[in-house]
Amino acid sequence: MARSTKRRQATSKAKPAPARQGGHEHIILEGLVPHMQAFNLPHEIYCARMGKCYCTDGHVVTSYRSPVDHKVHLRVKERKNNSVLTIRYRRRVAVPREALQCPEVAAALAARRLRVRS
Repeated sequence: MARSTKRRQATSKAKPAPARQGGHEHIILEGLVPHMQAFNLPHEIYCARMGKCYCTDGHVVTSYRSPVDHKVHLRVKERKNNSVLTIRYRRRVAVPREALQCPEVAAALAARRLRVRS
């Protein structure tokens, strides 16, 4: 029994290696300010480096009144929204290393609002 207890303790202390999904190494970012932070991951930078688009589809609905029949009509446009990374205070999030190339994430690291954990 002592042997199985030791084995269980040894496995619970082991830290997993950084995840690799789709050939991209992940890093861990930790928020250092006491509020939620949201970072825009531009399509031209993030998705281009990842080799796949992670942007979300969205819809914009606008209304207008027709001058001919004076009825209100709705117009729906589809658009792509950039990816957004949100990090809370003292929470750790695994993200692909390519996220460090985004200007908002790089600025937050320089201002010490984020920390890269290993």
